[in-house]
Formats: sequence, C-alpha cells, structure tokens
Amino acid sequence: MNKQTTLPLNLPLYAAAWVVIAVTTFYTGLSLPNDLQLPIHWNLQFEPDNFANKWLALLMLPSVSVFIALFMTFLPKFEPRKQNLLRSATAYQGVFWAVQVLFLIMQISIFSNAWQWGWSMERFVSLGMALLFLVMGNYLGKTRSTFVFGIRTPWTLSSETVWRKTHRTAGYGLVVVGALTLLVTPWSSTNTVIISLALMSVVLISSTIYSYFLWSNEAAKKKLKG
Repeated sequence: MNKQTTLPLNLPLYAAAWVVIAVTTFYTGLSLPNDLQLPIHWNLQFEPDNFANKWLALLMLPSVSVFIALFMTFLPKFEPRKQNLLRSATAYQGVFWAVQVLFLIMQISIFSNAWQWGWSMERFVSLGMALLFLVMGNYLGKTRSTFVFGIRTPWTLSSETVWRKTHRTAGYGLVVVGALTLLVTPWSSTNTVIISLALMSVVLISSTIYSYFLWSNEAAKKKLKG
C-alpha cells in the first residue's frame, strides 16, 4: 500500500538554491551602472525589443520562479485523483526542477547581457528547451492519470490504459526532440529553435490524436464484449 501523502518537491533545496541566485543577482545589480537598461523581451529573431531598469530585468525571473514554485506546491491540493498524482510524484518533482533549471539558464542569459559576454540568446533558449524536453519525456510514461499534470484529454482521463500508452509515446517523442535540440545547441539559431518548438508541437498534437484512436479502439472492444 502506498503510504506517501505529499509530493517531495524538496523545497528546502530550492530555497537554498534561490538564495544563491538572489545573492548573485543583487551583487550583479550593485556592480552595474544605475541608468543601465537591460532587455526583458525578445522578438522572433531573438533581438531585444523591450528594455527595463536593471533591477526589474534582474529580479523578474527569480520572482517568477518563486511564483511557479508556490503554484506547483499548492496545485496538488486541487487534484481529485490524489493517489494517482502521488504515484506520479517522481515525475512531478522532475518537471518542477526542470522548469527551475530553465529559469536559471534564462537568468544566466540576463547576466550574460549585463556583463556583455556576447553569448547568443538562441543558445540559452535551446539549452533550456533541450533539458526540459528530455526530463519531461523521460518521466511522462511513468505518470498516472490526473487532472493537473500530463496530457489531459477526455480520452486519456477516461482510461488508465489510454493514458499510459499516450504518455509513453509522447515521452519517446519528447526525448528524441530534446536530444536533437541539445545536439544542435552549440550551433543554434532562430531557425533551429523554431524547428524544435515545431517538433515538440507535432509530438503533443499527434499524441492527442493518438489518444482518441486508442480510446475508440478500447470502446469498440468493450462494445463487442458487451
């Protein structure tokens, strides 16, 4: 019997990591000119098209990171299938940390711009996406049906078998996309990032369609047996 009652997000470790990032952020901010403007938005060509005061630019992502951490901490309270979510705890924790690593990578990109390291935004985005896809793909097939986590369609939510097969297929697809994205990261460009996003969309859309056909086949078999 599964006696686990909470999702182990390891918030103390997150808090410690966040403090390190916050100290680094404040140190960076204090070392920069007061009138410095840093980019906070980029267009589709990854060119900065909106700027803000250094403190807003530097503190924006750490603040959003805290919001995401709180959101993912309290989200399970609204899950009707709590036992299924508890059985998916490892996957939920993995995605939680993958999202936080994505924020860390993007924060480093802000530092890069502030210190004029000359590293391209495309490489940061490509690396963050690759790691996120790899983690999500690795864990998707190990989840149980829930209303707050996973590929939630009427067909996956109605059948544990459909959920499992759909997520296993989507997981394989995301791992492939993540590996390809990681492979091209050193040479990433606007086009490679767009292609990665397009491939990710294809995986999710095709998995959704696949879930319908799985459900239809399952329903047809039940009808024949009935």
